[in-house]
Amino acid sequence: MKILIIRFSSLGDIVLTTPILSFLKKEYSSSVIHYVTKESFREILEENSNLDKVFLLKKQSLFQLAKETKNYDSLPYDLVFDLHNSLRSKLFSMLIKAKKNYNYKKPYLKRWMLVYMKINLFKKINEIPYLYIQNYKRGNNQKIKLNRPQIIPVALDKKKKLGWNDKKKTIAISAGARWFTKRWPVKNFINVISKIISENPRLQIVLLGGKEEIETSKLIVKSIKNKNLFDFTGKLSIRESAYLLSKSDLFLTNDSGLMHVASAFDIKIVALFLSTVVEFGFQPFTKNKIILSEKIKCKPCDHKGLPKCPKKHFQCAYLITVEKVFNILKETIK
Repeated sequence: MKILIIRFSSLGDIVLTTPILSFLKKEYSSSVIHYVTKESFREILEENSNLDKVFLLKKQSLFQLAKETKNYDSLPYDLVFDLHNSLRSKLFSMLIKAKKNYNYKKPYLKRWMLVYMKINLFKKINEIPYLYIQNYKRGNNQKIKLNRPQIIPVALDKKKKLGWNDKKKTIAISAGARWFTKRWPVKNFINVISKIISENPRLQIVLLGGKEEIETSKLIVKSIKNKNLFDFTGKLSIRESAYLLSKSDLFLTNDSGLMHVASAFDIKIVALFLSTVVEFGFQPFTKNKIILSEKIKCKPCDHKGLPKCPKKHFQCAYLITVEKVFNILKETIK
């Protein structure tokens, strides 16, 4: 059985495809599984034992990539799972010409009705990995069971640790997210971290995120100035960040890509859902989570996030108070 997975982007979405890989490898024990993604996301899939080959979309055309994929060996693909379901991925699937195609069926109408009409047609909250594979039919009609996401960590060398001790109790925090309406205010992060340190001065706090969050983390560090606060923002690869998360006890995060990375490990996740809602399926794919989300009339304002609050009050963020978050962290980190 030769299988191809298509998902071009992005961080969280690709992480959420990894339960499908382990499921298919178990379903077809002798299968060969290939994956197509953008070059910038190759790291997420590196050393994944369920994958035999990863094809990368670089500067070449989609037609060139399809030709490269088809010509890798002489055998045609038996199954193609298009887990992106965009115009580009559909075209790529057509160029591959597999024996059987399965597509990720995005709930466009339900999303639109919830965002613009505030009518909730989601009778059941389905997590994205299950939506990815909902059109796949098993001959025995057994329910599909998926494992949690998989990403292979890369240990930090001594120099990169910055003095952080992986044997001590640690709270990891990511104060960033791509969209403004998914970011809890930085002053709230500063206040909750200050309260945590005051309550438990031996506890380590580590800040994580990409290059876009560097200035936010710098502001947090400048405001707090504590020897047990370590700023790794923009300094680690995704797999190095995964290692740090795997060694932490708790992760406080906005609805972000790193939230999904953390779901690959046995770490309690406290996720802040501001303008977004769990009905869309993008919650951490783990049982070890607490989601903080306030119900207000204008929410959700978009299924991904927006560069500013359309109503200009940003109540979905402000109603999640520092006290609420601190009390949950205090109780969880005992």
